[in-house]
Amino acid sequence: MSAEWSANLTPHVEARPKYPYPGLRPFEADEWSIFFGREAMIDEVIDRLASHRLVVIHGSSGAGKSSLVRAGVLPKLARQHRRAGAPWRTCTMRPSGGPLWNLARELARLDGNADDAECVGQIVGRFNRRGATLSAVVSSLKGLERQRLCILVDQFEEMFRFEKETSREEAELFVDLLVRGDAEAAERAAAGQDQQAATVHVIVTMRSEFLGDCARFSGLAETINRTQYLVPRMERDAMLRAIRRPAQLYGGEVTLDLAERLIADAGGREDELPLIQHGLMLMWHEATATASSGGKIVIDAAPLEAAGGLSRMLSAHADAAVEAAAPDAGRRDAVERLFRALTDVNVEGRAIRRPQTFRDLVAATGTDADTLRGIVDALRREGVSFLTPYPSQPIADATPIDIGHEALIRCWKRLANAQDGWLKREFDDGLIWRSLLVEAKSFQRNKRRILSPATTAERSDWWRERKVNSTWAERYGGNFGLVEKLLAASRRSASRQRLVQYAVIGLLLVISGAGVAYASWTNRLRLQLWADLYLRRSVLSVAQEQSLKPQDRFQDCTRCPEMVVVPAGSFIMGSPAAEKGRNDNEGPLHLVTIAHPFAVSRFAVTFDEWDTCYGLGGCTSRPEDLNWGRGDRPVINIDWASAQEYVSWLSKQTGKEYRLLSEAEWEYAARGGTTTAYYWGTDIGIGNANCDGCGSQWDGKKTAPVGSFPANSFGLYDMGGNVWQWVKDCSHDDYSRAPADGSAWMTGGCSAHMVRGGSWFDTPQLVRAANRFTTPGEARLSSLGFRIARTLAP
Repeated sequence: MSAEWSANLTPHVEARPKYPYPGLRPFEADEWSIFFGREAMIDEVIDRLASHRLVVIHGSSGAGKSSLVRAGVLPKLARQHRRAGAPWRTCTMRPSGGPLWNLARELARLDGNADDAECVGQIVGRFNRRGATLSAVVSSLKGLERQRLCILVDQFEEMFRFEKETSREEAELFVDLLVRGDAEAAERAAAGQDQQAATVHVIVTMRSEFLGDCARFSGLAETINRTQYLVPRMERDAMLRAIRRPAQLYGGEVTLDLAERLIADAGGREDELPLIQHGLMLMWHEATATASSGGKIVIDAAPLEAAGGLSRMLSAHADAAVEAAAPDAGRRDAVERLFRALTDVNVEGRAIRRPQTFRDLVAATGTDADTLRGIVDALRREGVSFLTPYPSQPIADATPIDIGHEALIRCWKRLANAQDGWLKREFDDGLIWRSLLVEAKSFQRNKRRILSPATTAERSDWWRERKVNSTWAERYGGNFGLVEKLLAASRRSASRQRLVQYAVIGLLLVISGAGVAYASWTNRLRLQLWADLYLRRSVLSVAQEQSLKPQDRFQDCTRCPEMVVVPAGSFIMGSPAAEKGRNDNEGPLHLVTIAHPFAVSRFAVTFDEWDTCYGLGGCTSRPEDLNWGRGDRPVINIDWASAQEYVSWLSKQTGKEYRLLSEAEWEYAARGGTTTAYYWGTDIGIGNANCDGCGSQWDGKKTAPVGSFPANSFGLYDMGGNVWQWVKDCSHDDYSRAPADGSAWMTGGCSAHMVRGGSWFDTPQLVRAANRFTTPGEARLSSLGFRIARTLAP
């Protein structure tokens, strides 16, 4: 409740809310009739109010502090004192944005001067007078003479951010108004003196972890020690009433089984109550929509089980709300920037809210006001409540926008994911800006202190993709113009270096043209590779890697293997007992989870790619091709150590982690999401692969050029047939105790390794996705080659 609660309270008190469950937001005053389970707590707080002018209510996030006051304490006060002819007036404020102004605005509204900036300014002036007290200021307002007033200062922890970032002086004055009023009232009561005409009580709500910060203000810790109320955890019976009674008031029912499961799922976590209320709201709306006309609305545990629990239910709801609010890529980008601007990580590493005015959000996100206002409205509407202020209050430039509850920050996967969530991305971007700021200040002192060409390219890509602007930069130290100058100077220097390098390359090409043919060919390879890696910068940056999607293709240099992104996922490794051609070493069946995407070469490594490594001195042997042809045919006669030699050379040249696939990764990539014997079906068919009996022109004769047969669903070619492919794993007789995370199994007999896929020389049974074969590491065969993988940036 953010506006006046006047003497005419009957409509608010007696009207029943539209729905029995408010969702993620706190209960409001007019929802007292559906607020159950806190009766004893309400009485305890009122008892404290009778003894003190200031009561501090604290507890963990999601303990129900705001709801206890809004829907419990204040309505009960109103009901009790209205009958006695002494109604209470009340207002609610938060410190964020300016505590004195926010309080003055609420008092002006109660005095009948809503939205009168001049009146608000006058009240702020009275706060600043020497010896001012809340009771004295309130008594000076005609509309509040001889009134009982209760002020709720909600989310008092915002005061500490305001004190650090905006004004220590204003924060101290505000706290002094609260503390002095309680101390003077106690002194007058002890001396038997009359109270002032206007009786002012204050209720403060705050998260318990901020109690220590209160000692930063004179007198506040002492006041809290006298007046604090720690919100206790609700007992089981109280929880059951809070869950089941609202539905009964509306002629519905929450089954006892569901209620018990909700209590167990929340399990005493800090977001227990908002998660339960949010889940009940969603399940009530779903049950109402599907109930027959006139039928009783019953909600059971089925929706909770289908969602996978309360946290996932909240995360899925947030995803759906975003899809509705932002149907196109531009608006989805604005939503991400919005939530990144509204969240932060404190010094303890906890995710917290970061309220911002609408004006500042428009500037920080780079979104036009109308578009952003539409997004905010969609995400704060009834039944969503992910942002505040809640519906009915218009969004003006100075309106503070905040996340409705921190449970959303902790439970929404898009926001909270520790690997790639929006909060993690924002944290990483902040680190990048701070590092640029350090470099920019060095550049300011010494104009020769510029970024290297590689760093310049990476930071320029980041700047463009992040759409950096000066408002966002202020969050991490500002100096936007100085960093811009550093990047501009670094780009000019990198451009000059490229011109010099091109001239050198041209000279080397002229020189190489006068050499012998082999030297010319070798120099061409060297120059081409050098140009790829250092001039064209075809090697992906970290930001480019992080933007890759499944089946995207890339090459780190012209003569590097073409790579395909394989998604993360799970599969059952091995073959069932009934599969035709199955061997005992293909079991037992077991679940393997590949936690992160990785890249796999689109084809087996070819002679062209191998010969580049050999020509540049990275590979020590030049294998025979048996007169079948080199070029785009898979390289053969390669032992395991030589395959490792190739990936080590490629890693060194590109600065990226190339490697052999693990056996689990190979089978996962080969299957491409299928469970059949072959990735194209249950039978070998005709023209699907090169083997002895596959129906191709190369069957049983020689290798085929890579890519001669259809790719699997991941976009990979020749994962069955043509050549056996080395994997990293050591030899094992079966899958007993095999890793379940997709990693290479390197224990056991490493004189031999596993090969996968079958070849032109083998029968169709050996081309199955599950088939595996042990081969000595020194083996060099005309049917044996390899395929490579690359680890991607998280």
